[in-house]
Formats: sequence, C-alpha cells, structure tokens
Amino acid sequence: MTFRLYGPGDTTCTDAVFTSSVSINPDGTAISAGYTVRLAGTYRWVASYSGDANNNETIGACNSPGQTVVIARATPSMQTTASPDVAIGGNVTDSATLIGAYNPTGDVTFRLYEPDDTRCSAAVFTSPGSINPDGTATSAAFTPTSAGTYRWVASYVGDSNNDAVIGACSDPGATVVIAKATPTMQTTASADVAIGEQVTDSATLIGEHNPTGGEVTFRIYGPADAGCSGSPAFLSKVKTNLDGTATSAPFTPAVAGTYRWIATYGGDVNNQPTASACNDSGQAVAVTKRSPGLLTNASASVPVGGAITDSATLTGEAHPTGGDVTFRLYGADDANCSGVPVAVSTVAINADGTATSQAYAASAPGTYQWVASYGGDVNHEPAAGACNEPHESVTVTKASPSIVTHASGSVAVGGQITDSATLAGEFGQTEGNVTFRLYGSEDATCSATVAFQSTVTVNGDGTATSEAFSPSSPGTYRWVASYAGDAHNDPAAGACDDPGENVTVTKASPSITTNASPTVPLGGAMTDAATLTGEINPTGGSVTFRLYGPGGTSCSGATVFESTVAINGDGSATSAAFTATAAGTYRWIASYSGDAKRARQRGLQRPQRGRRRRSRVADDRDEGVRRRRGRRCGDGRGGTRRRGQSNRRERDVQAVRTGKCDLHWRCDLPVDGRDQRRRNGEVVAVRADGAGHVPLGRRLRRRRQQWTGERRVQRSR
Repeated sequence: MTFRLYGPGDTTCTDAVFTSSVSINPDGTAISAGYTVRLAGTYRWVASYSGDANNNETIGACNSPGQTVVIARATPSMQTTASPDVAIGGNVTDSATLIGAYNPTGDVTFRLYEPDDTRCSAAVFTSPGSINPDGTATSAAFTPTSAGTYRWVASYVGDSNNDAVIGACSDPGATVVIAKATPTMQTTASADVAIGEQVTDSATLIGEHNPTGGEVTFRIYGPADAGCSGSPAFLSKVKTNLDGTATSAPFTPAVAGTYRWIATYGGDVNNQPTASACNDSGQAVAVTKRSPGLLTNASASVPVGGAITDSATLTGEAHPTGGDVTFRLYGADDANCSGVPVAVSTVAINADGTATSQAYAASAPGTYQWVASYGGDVNHEPAAGACNEPHESVTVTKASPSIVTHASGSVAVGGQITDSATLAGEFGQTEGNVTFRLYGSEDATCSATVAFQSTVTVNGDGTATSEAFSPSSPGTYRWVASYAGDAHNDPAAGACDDPGENVTVTKASPSITTNASPTVPLGGAMTDAATLTGEINPTGGSVTFRLYGPGGTSCSGATVFESTVAINGDGSATSAAFTATAAGTYRWIASYSGDAKRARQRGLQRPQRGRRRRSRVADDRDEGVRRRRGRRCGDGRGGTRRRGQSNRRERDVQAVRTGKCDLHWRCDLPVDGRDQRRRNGEVVAVRADGAGHVPLGRRLRRRRQQWTGERRVQRSR
C-alpha cells in the first residue's frame, strides 16, 4: 500500500510532501510510516493499492472523506529580558524568547517607551529582531536621552506554524532604569590680579550627559575666610552651556589677599549635582596690592611770608583709598633735602587719591623743596617722591615793598627841611638803610648832583626820617628816597616829583626896623637908619629912604628927599643926610629891594620933627604907627582902607612880623601890652579880634577882619 501526503495548499494533490509504501497485513490493513509536519494547515492523504495476484490495484481520491488532517499552529508564549539599568548615556536592549513555538520564523518587534509614558502609548524607539532558530530575538541598542524608567514591549507577529505573541506594558523584566549621569566638575579660577581688577571662575562638567539646564553657583570667599565657612564675598549663578561649561560673572575684590572660589552644579534631569571644595586646586586667586605712582605739584612762587603748599595725587590706585600722605618741606639752604625739614604735614588721603599739605608761611626767601611720601594701605604699597623732583620746588622771593614818602612843609630860606619814608608791604622786622637824596631848585629832573644826601637806618616798623637840611637859596627842592632792601625785602625807590616830595623854599621875609635921627633944628641934617631882621645871609639889595615934608601927612605927595644905599652885610643901612629947609614933622619911609634870598620889604613912615614947629602928635616911634607910601596913615578907627574903597575887609590878612603890617594893607598897631606880645624886645604876636594872639608869619583867612586895639591912636594935627 502506498501512502502519499499532500501539504496545505495542495488542494488537488499534485505534489506529495511525503510517501510511504508498506506491505498489506494479512487482514488487509496497512499503516503508513509516520510523518512529522513542519507546517500547520490541512494535509491530504491519498492511498493506492498496487494489487497482487488476487486483487486488482486501487487508488484513493484527493480530498476523500477521512483523508484530511488539519495541523494547528503552535501557540507560543514570549519571555522578554531588558538589559541592566545604566547611567544616562549608556545603551539599552531587550531580548525575547518564544516558548512553545514550532520552528518560528520572522521577527520580533521591540518598542521602547520613555519614562513619562507609563501607558506605552508612543514608542521612542522601535527595533525589529529576527527570530533565531531557537526562538530568541534581540533588539538593536538604544541610547536614552533622559534619565528615568524606560519600558520595553516586544511583539511576535507569528508565522505559519506559530500564533502571534504580544507583550504587555510594564511586563516583568521589560523595564530598564536610566540613572542620571554623575559628572565631575573641573574648575579654573582666573589668574592673580592687582587690587581693582576683576576675577572670575569657570567650571566644566566632565561625564555629564545631555545637559538640559541647571546652574552653576560660584561663590568666592575673602582673604579672612580660609575655610570658606562664612558668607561669601560674592555669589554668581550662571546657567550651564550645552557643552557643560559655565563662567561666573566678574568680581572686583575690595581688599587685597587670597580669595577662594567654590563652584556648585545643581544638576538637571539627566545629571546629578556636583561641587568643588574649598581650597581645591586652581580655585585660589591672589589679589595683590597695587604699587601706585605719586604725582606731586607744589604751589606757585610767593613772596616771603606767603603761604606755600604741596599736593599729591596717586596714580594707578584702586578706589576707595586709605592711608596718609606725609609732606616734608626742606628749607632754602637744604638743596639736597638732607637736613631737618622746616615743616612736616601728614594728612589723610581723600577717596579720590588726592591730598594737600597744610600751608606753610615761608619766613625766608630762597628755593624750598617739597618731598611727599604715601604710607600705603591694605590695598596699596607705599610710594615716595624724591628731592628735587619736577614741580616740587617753590621759589620764595623777597617781599617787594613800596616806599611812601612825605617831605616836610614849605619853609623860608634858612629853615630846615626833612623827608620821611614809610615802607608798605615789607616783611618782618625791617632792616637796611633808606637814602634820602635832595635835588636843588634848579634840578627839575633830579639828574644833577644832589644838594644833600642822608642815609639813615630804617626803623623796625619800616619808617625812616632824613637828617635835616637848611636850604641856602629859595626854589622848589625835590626829595627822592630809596630803600636798599635787606635779607627779606627787595629794594624800593621813589621817583623824582613823587607826590608829597617837593618842598618849596621861599625867600626870607625879613622885617625892616627903622630909626630916624633925633629932632634937629632947622638947617640941621637928618638921617634914617634901617635894619633888616629875619634876613638870611644878605647877599645884595639896597634900601631906599624916602623923606616926606611937613605937609605930607598921608605920604602921598612928592618926596623932599630920596636916598638909596646898598645893604650892609649885617643887614643894616643908613640914608644919606638931608638938611631940613622948613620946620615941621618929616616922615621917613624905608624900603628894602630884596635879593635872591629875600623878598622885597618896605618900611612904614618914620616922622622926623623940626625944632621950630612941633606937632601935637607924639613921635611915630612912640605911637607905634607905620605908614606905607601911597596909603592913608593913622585912621582913627584903627582900620585900613584904600582910597575910594570901603573899610570892608574881605581879603587875606597876614599876621604882622616884628611890628610890620602886611605890605599890601595899611593898618594901625596897638601899643597896649595886652595887644602885643614881645620877646626880648621884639614883637612876636599880635591880637586880632576874635582870634586871640596870632603867631607872626601865620596867615589867617577871615572875612571882615581888621586889626584893632583897645586904644585909638590920635591923628596928627
């Protein structure tokens, strides 16, 4: 018996998958050999008998009843095993094993779901894995981008022999935990700086994975906090860059010393926190003191006694600045600054790095040297200037006083004149000499030889007065004073014709005293004698004697006699003799012509009586009456008036000298002792109404003033 088996899909039994020929048992049965199917489906047997000697062959038909065998597919299960937990950045896989599958073929599809997809609704990774002959399959590797619990789901679609198998979300063994990365941090502080400059710190994460944010907090601790246990001097939070780096904001230390950085990374979803430690290598920054420059500038030159100062400015310093600047001033005789300073001034430096010394009043001229030095502070090294640095010398000049001079008042020839000088603007107790030079009346430009010179030591108060000088001729004299200077004061000199330096020396104004000869008989000779008093060294001139006859009581007519004689060296003169031809009272008038040193002077009338006729009027010398030629004499009212004028006095009145009225006005002189003052027989003062006794030679300006006496003088008869 031949058994032929046709596989699924061969519904017409055309191509047998198995053939088995067996002998017929005696009972006419036969059983084919066994066949192991490798494919599920409907199989069809067709049996055919070959016949024998007794029996014909027979062949079964395809699809005959009872000749089909249905082979069902296997219903396997699937066991999945995820790779072990890894840190982020590591790879994960999943593996599946079909259990109960028959010759499985095809692929297992592996799907991976992110940590936040707990229902496995959207795979982040899908990987087909071919079924191995042993029914196993493994996914491709996947690198998660974030930490957390990932879930694998594997599914087998089945094949012709095996049904499909689909895993479930969160199946045991199908989850893998992706741990955060545990990075380390490498930090590098900026280089050492000088105070006032900025420092920073930088951090680099090593071993981090896909940083998605997070911050690095940089803390810097001051020099006094070596253990970083106190409050930081500065804190800066900075987000990490995608490459895992971060740099702090800059910080400007306020105090020199060693600063220590600590950087702390706060971590993110993929990376664990990490931090550096105090005094880690590369985390210390030395902030050094600055070495500033010192720019100094002394005050300008001043005269002795003026105030001088020095100023200093630190350059290259960091603000604010502390410490002191000491200013030392060396005197004019210490050019190398090696002696003891004449002044030391220590002042606190200002916040802007400037300082100014206290003022010093220089007491001697010369060149002074300032030297400034800065003592430093917590942030600055000391700095010092040197002797004779530019702009550190101050020239103290001598004082430049002016000289104020004032000459004495005008005098008559023979009087004494002086000059006085006062220094203004001088310094200290003045010393030295003042030379007074007097130039004569003929030297209007003060260019000729001096008429007089006097050098005197100036007083401590800056004043000086020349010796007295008696001019021998009239005119305008000019004083010029010059100060020679001293150790502290420059010379000073006046100039020709300075105000108050000219002295007018007037001619002497002598008085003329006359004395007529005694009464003579008719035919006798009479003379008149004149003596100048108050004259200065008479060098010439003459006296003219005019004689008026008995009828010329007003001395206004023609003279009966005139005699002009030269003045003697002793100031006296005597007229020629005149012989009277008629009896009566004759009146002499003597006048002096003056010379280069004296003013012209006229005497008053001197009556001369003849023997035969006598006037009832007493002799003029007793009456004290003087008459001028051309004027009325003996006004009974004691006043004077010109012919044709009223008796009003509205002009200057000059006091009488030695019994003589002003030459321009006629006047009566009282003889009462109460109205005159005499000294050694000479009239030295007269009394004017309302003015008391007036010294001779003094001028009065009084309106309606006239000279009077308490007794009226009788008129001549």
